[in-house]
Amino acid sequence: MTVASLSQALPEPEFTHILSLFPLVPAPVKAAALTAFRGLVV
Repeated sequence: MTVASLSQALPEPEFTHILSLFPLVPAPVKAAALTAFRGLVV
């Protein structure tokens, strides 16, 4: 299973929630991950 196929099954609010579970990850890194996630969702 690819990351792109996972993004098809994972809604954005759930991905955002997952990102919130990593308090040591800097906010700019989380924002970049969310931007990349949005780019994968077709």
